[in-house]
Amino acid sequence: MNRYLASFVALMSVSAGMAQAPGFTITGTVPGLTADHKVELVNRDERQGSEWYRLPAASVTDGKFVITGSVLMPLMCEIRIDAPEKENERSIGYAMDLMVENVPVEINAVHVDSLPHSFTVGTIGIDHRKYYTVKAGEAQREFEEYRAELEPYERASRQAHYNLYWDQNRDKSEAGTEKLRQAYSVAEGELSRANDAFIRKHPAYHISAMEWYRQLSEPFVFTAEELDELQPQLNANNSPERVALINAAIDKARQVVRGQKYTDFVAKDAEGVEHSMSEYVGKGRWTMIDFWASWCGPCRAAIPHVRELHKKYGDRLGIYAVSLDEEDAAWRKAMEYEKMDWTQLQLSKENFGNVSRDYNFKAIPFMVLIDPDGHIAFAGHDPGKVSEILAKGIGQ
Repeated sequence: MNRYLASFVALMSVSAGMAQAPGFTITGTVPGLTADHKVELVNRDERQGSEWYRLPAASVTDGKFVITGSVLMPLMCEIRIDAPEKENERSIGYAMDLMVENVPVEINAVHVDSLPHSFTVGTIGIDHRKYYTVKAGEAQREFEEYRAELEPYERASRQAHYNLYWDQNRDKSEAGTEKLRQAYSVAEGELSRANDAFIRKHPAYHISAMEWYRQLSEPFVFTAEELDELQPQLNANNSPERVALINAAIDKARQVVRGQKYTDFVAKDAEGVEHSMSEYVGKGRWTMIDFWASWCGPCRAAIPHVRELHKKYGDRLGIYAVSLDEEDAAWRKAMEYEKMDWTQLQLSKENFGNVSRDYNFKAIPFMVLIDPDGHIAFAGHDPGKVSEILAKGIGQ
């Protein structure tokens, strides 16, 4: 996608008096802002490696800033404001979300200190959005409609996340933690369904196209028939560059469609004996392959959920944890600590490339759910989604 951002990156040194045509000029009025604040436009539509693309403000004066540039298609961005650093004090960062296209953009805020912080927990970031407004083009209006419709679900999800991970007074017992985890899973599911409902209702919106692109980038989300139905709807977007991006993502998604047969691979058990997954898959029961590693915090956090699935479904669900650990000792230490009483396997470094390509995963935990006939029903990072599918496929 980098070529779509060429103008965004190339114009990093453009000044306010050298605005390009076509292009955008963002004018911000933020009381409390000083020349010592650092103001940037950060492109959240795509990273360059691990870094976001950034465009610094051409000018920052007391209470005002100006940013100019151009984009090849509407992009999800944020205005990032970093307060001046003070000795022995942590710098405060603020963020305002917006959709940027080649039109004038006007931002007004109550005060710099009222803006959402760039990192927040709970719902406070949502609460502080009311302290700024963005007047821009069509893409921004669509984004505001999207955000307004999803806000109740986003608020519930963020509160549930806070209750599970940040509330110092939470019930930290095993039963209490599981109750909070289930509540968070439910809230996340409702947010996901609300998101899907909106983008299906408005497939040509720019924010919807971005969400579709994100989903298309994940493997085994769509069937071939769903992609056939979706493509003409997404091609109604009025940005040729975005449509080209979407069509390329659809072509790639056709290589890893939901419902296709699993791909066999070999991994070794704790005794060093190699096994093909075909020994386990398609034996008249559901199968879950859980790619994980001892060094992966989210993987370890997901283990209690996997344990619950093992306890709930027993022999009706075959669970196979496939470690990506290169250090055998680290793998064995983690297995002993976690006490996972389901099949444990280790993928060799030599086999990792082929397996990660065949299943198209770039991060772990990555769970692959396979139906009794050997077809992939789900692949992703969310154990809650696995539970939903199994509840329908096996039953409660």
